[in-house]
Amino acid sequence: MTKANFTLPIHSPYINEALLTRYPSSQLGLDAFRTSVTSDPIPVQMGFVGRVVLLVLGQLLGTFAFTMCLQPAWLWLQSTLARWIPLALCALVAVLIIWQLWVLYFQLVTPARIVMLTLFSCLSSFVIVVNCCYEDGLLVMNLVGSGLVSFYCYTLQHKFHFSGPSPWFIGMAVVCLNASWLRFIFDLDALEILAPIGLAGVICTYVLLDLYYIMDNISGEDVILATTCLYVDVLYPMRCLHHLCELSDNLNMLDVLYPGPPHIE
Repeated sequence: MTKANFTLPIHSPYINEALLTRYPSSQLGLDAFRTSVTSDPIPVQMGFVGRVVLLVLGQLLGTFAFTMCLQPAWLWLQSTLARWIPLALCALVAVLIIWQLWVLYFQLVTPARIVMLTLFSCLSSFVIVVNCCYEDGLLVMNLVGSGLVSFYCYTLQHKFHFSGPSPWFIGMAVVCLNASWLRFIFDLDALEILAPIGLAGVICTYVLLDLYYIMDNISGEDVILATTCLYVDVLYPMRCLHHLCELSDNLNMLDVLYPGPPHIE
């Protein structure tokens, strides 16, 4: 009589490999009825990325408009300690809304998703405005907006995939070109403009890399979920680090950077 071997049904990224070869979750697939965006044709990929970028760009434009309206009252808000009470409440409610939207996304109907994302956008805009309603903050918003516009313009072509370094180089080039004339409007010299360029570059790079990971793991219909994940990954840094690690699995690095299989004597 043979002895049966029972194993627990635990999901693991190590698939039938004695040498602990790690596979990214994108290679594990979704299910029989839902495929990742990267498995879709290029026009579908570009449409998905374009809608996500437009949502983020719309939130940024709303924040910028809110900033311009609230700027006259900003000095008064900065001079009173009572501003921290509504600011903390708005930040807490915004975090709870985006977290619940992410956790309960597939249990919610589409109108509920839209309402929750809209409420989060309004609350987060207020939090950002109160803390960034100054000239450097407006400059960074302009630079980030130009980078997002370049990402959207890249999706208008259907010849190349939205992957690799090409969108990043285009975005950074547009940010630098936009900064070359914005520095005259904000009266900054060549050194003072470097910090806003660097911050805008970090934000645009984060959005781009997280989109690469999101495209590998959700379907083309989940545009609101993709937008939600961009904010959840900021609030949960370990998820962001995990995504960067999985993206690095697809990079061809030098052999010295790979530790190789464990040495067993």
